[in-house]
Amino acid sequence: MAIVKDARTAIRLVARLLRSRKVRTQLARRLPSVPRPAPGSVEVAVYFADGPVNMYQIRQWYGPLAELARHRGVAIISRSPGAMLTLLDESPVPVVYARQVVDLERFVAEQAPKTVLYVNQNARNFQMMRYGRMWHVFVNHGESDKMYMTTNQFKAYDYALIAGDAARDRLADALWDYDLDARTIAIGRPQADHFVGGAALPVRRPHRGVVRPDVGG
Repeated sequence: MAIVKDARTAIRLVARLLRSRKVRTQLARRLPSVPRPAPGSVEVAVYFADGPVNMYQIRQWYGPLAELARHRGVAIISRSPGAMLTLLDESPVPVVYARQVVDLERFVAEQAPKTVLYVNQNARNFQMMRYGRMWHVFVNHGESDKMYMTTNQFKAYDYALIAGDAARDRLADALWDYDLDARTIAIGRPQADHFVGGAALPVRRPHRGVVRPDVGG
């Protein structure tokens, strides 16, 4: 039985490697034709280090990002080849591929964004957060009573955009020495103004809010 189990594991690993190589090859063919944002044009960057399995976390922000892009230069930074391929087909704003730290350094040098938004708590967020001349803002990808919504990692960000009083109360109960008044901004759920899934085209509802373009400004 152990031999059979090892053989199955080996087959899965080989299949995974072949899929990964195929994705990297496809991306390598497409990247030369992908235009890069003009230097200094990106004011708001959305950092996404996850792969395709967590695309739902960024998809729900497509509509608000498209709206924000009408007022500010916006781009998504992708660290995963699989996610990058998907974003190239779906994203309503420009996407920049930065698989390695040196690619992040080049992006920061070229663009000097004022604000970086984070939709999750990926450990590689800290590779972007080491840059100090910008605001780092956690926007999350949902609201619930899970521990994820009150993790002490909130303290790592300059600001957190939250839905409202329920989120504020959860953070107040869970975190020590966290200045809610200074470091959280209630914005409601701008994702609710847009269809979620696919390209998440915006729906016009003027009475609702979107992500504020002047966070920290």
